[in-house]
Amino acid sequence: MAEKHTNNDLENKICTFLNDKEDGATALQIAKGVGLQKASDVNSALYQLEKTGQLFRNSDQPPIWARQKCLAATVKNSQPTDALAGELKKLLLSDGQNKGMKRSQLAEKLNVSRSEVNKCLYGLSISGEVKRLGETSLWKVDGAKGGGQLIEYEGYCQDCSIKLKEDSRFFRDFDLVSVLGAGGFGCVVKAKHKLDGNIYAVKILANTIKASREVKALATFRHPNIVRYYSSWDEEAFWINEFDDDDSTTSSQYRTGSDQRDSWSSANGAEKSGRDLSCLFIKMEFCEKGTLNDWIKKRNEGTKNKLKTAEALHMFRQIVSGVEYIHSKGHIHRDLKPENVFIGEDETVKIGDFGHVTNSSPVSRTLEKGTPIYMSPEQKTDTDYDDKTDIFALGLICFEILWEMPTDSEKSKLFEDLRRQVFPEDFKNKYATEHRIIRKMLSNTPAERPDVEEIAKYLEDFLLRNSTALEQKSV
Repeated sequence: MAEKHTNNDLENKICTFLNDKEDGATALQIAKGVGLQKASDVNSALYQLEKTGQLFRNSDQPPIWARQKCLAATVKNSQPTDALAGELKKLLLSDGQNKGMKRSQLAEKLNVSRSEVNKCLYGLSISGEVKRLGETSLWKVDGAKGGGQLIEYEGYCQDCSIKLKEDSRFFRDFDLVSVLGAGGFGCVVKAKHKLDGNIYAVKILANTIKASREVKALATFRHPNIVRYYSSWDEEAFWINEFDDDDSTTSSQYRTGSDQRDSWSSANGAEKSGRDLSCLFIKMEFCEKGTLNDWIKKRNEGTKNKLKTAEALHMFRQIVSGVEYIHSKGHIHRDLKPENVFIGEDETVKIGDFGHVTNSSPVSRTLEKGTPIYMSPEQKTDTDYDDKTDIFALGLICFEILWEMPTDSEKSKLFEDLRRQVFPEDFKNKYATEHRIIRKMLSNTPAERPDVEEIAKYLEDFLLRNSTALEQKSV
């Protein structure tokens, strides 16, 4: 009897809710309207009410439920005109900054009657393009379905997508060419500017304090061996994840607009989650020839001609020059690795990806910021370290440029040995001078590592003195 009583209570609530819905509602809208979460919470009650003739549904997917048969059958025909719907959504995204606007405000701005706005809002809410903010009188575009264009990418943790607004500056100014890379931060895309026709790399990431720090550092850098920064801007977008990753750090780190989290189903029925987030777009120089990591892989696979030692050290000298400049500006990169070193069309080597950049002042730092295999010992275990942490990563990069490591497992094993100051005998015999400087760079004691100016001077002197002899030695 208790279960029957509960079902009757739910049916009464559903009927009361739909009495006020002239255009009907979907099962999900009804569920939320009666204080539940999912369409499945009300489905059995809906079909029971349909059997008793108290509710009617149309043939839409999902169906619209209403108290009157004629309304359920004609709701589809009461959809708003494309012109008014488009103007209304654009207004919500621009003037309302998608934080919500009242019907009266929309009617005044659009210069139409309130009844037309009501009809338009209800039509768009049925199709899931706009939604009401809780029990308030404010309406906003639903990020999951409310128009705009989608950028899809595969991250190392999960596959994600970023749905930009219909009036997104990115799609207004650029044509998307491809996704260059992705990770937990977001993604980097290759984009063609519609006005100047040039190709740029645009990094899209959540607008966090860390992201702002990256932009501020990039904006101060002007050096031939650092990826050039052009501009940045922020806009709200809808981030969609394949998995509901309820990371507790996101709530405090992300700078959000409305910060509304929603769930929706993909075409194959898989549940996805997403939220409206403020995104930061960073427009940068595009390096046509990829990364140093790409070059190393081709070299190891035999599809790239091996560099002579002098050429390899010249490449490394450019990396050192970039790091020297970064340190002179009072910053530490903290994530130096071949994947973050790029090669331009003219073979110029450039450092990029300043996602972990920090200032070099003596303050307590976060543990394990960077890529573990390239981290210095102190960066892994301490919160008190300085710019000498970058020198350790440079030592590993120098070794990797000179020495062929065909497999990841071989690289992992060799890097473990290098951390213990154990070098391959063949390397010590072939690169006696280079071995000595790299050994110093990989010292476990930061104070014993050379500073970047000392490394730069060594490379310049060494290349000048030995250019003729080195040309006769190959890697």
